[in-house]
Amino acid sequence: MATQNERLRAAVIVPCRDGAEALTECLAALVPQLAATNAIALVIDDASRMPLEETAATRVFFADPRVRVVRRTQAGGPGAARNTGFAAARAAGAAIVVLLDSDCVPPPDYVAMHLALHSEMPNAVCVGGAIEGFGEGFWARVDAAMSWFTSIPGAPPREVRYPVHIPTANMSLKLAAIEPFVEGLRYAGEDALFVVRLLRQGKRVVYAARPALRHRDRVGFGPVFCHQFRWGYHTYWIRVGFDMSLVKRAAIAAGILLAA
Repeated sequence: MATQNERLRAAVIVPCRDGAEALTECLAALVPQLAATNAIALVIDDASRMPLEETAATRVFFADPRVRVVRRTQAGGPGAARNTGFAAARAAGAAIVVLLDSDCVPPPDYVAMHLALHSEMPNAVCVGGAIEGFGEGFWARVDAAMSWFTSIPGAPPREVRYPVHIPTANMSLKLAAIEPFVEGLRYAGEDALFVVRLLRQGKRVVYAARPALRHRDRVGFGPVFCHQFRWGYHTYWIRVGFDMSLVKRAAIAAGILLAA
C-alpha cells in the first residue's frame, strides 16, 4: 500500500470467481507494476467456492501489501463485483480506476500507460485499449474475432460513438465522473450498457488502441456459443434504446430469421 507521503495514483480492479489459475497469470504480470506507479490492485472475489486468499497458486501475490482482496459473500456477476471495487477504490483515495479481467495478461507498462493516457486526455472519462485473444484451435480464433472486433490491436485511435462500445476487460476511468454498473442483468451485457450510458450523458469515451493486453479466449464450440448467447442476450436491446419489451424482441428476432 502507498505510504501517507505517496499519492495513490490508481486502483486496478480485478473481478474473479473460481478462476485462480487464470488469475495467477494475470497477477504475475500486474503486481510488478504497482510500486512504480503508486497503484494498488483490488481483487474482488465474487463469492468463489474456495476463497482466493486460500488458494495456493494465488496466495503468494496477496502477501504483497499493494494487493488487497475484497470478498463478496454472494455472487453478483462482473458488474456487481466492479461496483464493489469502485467503493473500495474511493475508500483508498484513488482518482483513476483501471479495469482488468482476471483472464487477461497485461503488458509490463499496462498501469503506467493508462495513467499517461488520462494525463494526455484530461477531458476523457473513459479510455480503452486493444485486446488480443490467445488460445489454441479454431473456436478460440472464432471467440477472438467475435469478442474483440471493437478493440483490434493496431487499429487507429478514435472517439467512441453510440451505439458502439468498448470492453471493460481493458479500460480505465476517472472515478469521480462515473456511475455504478447496472446490476441484476440476467446475463452479460453490463459492459455495453455502462459505456452507452456514458455516451448518452455526453461524456467522452476514447479507444486509444494502447495499451494492448492478451485475453485467454474460450476453447470449444460450447463455451464460445454460451458466451456469445449470454453477452448478446441484453446487448442488442441496449443498443436500440433499453426497450426490453417482448414485442420489440420478437420483431428483431423475426427480422434476423428473415434475413437468414
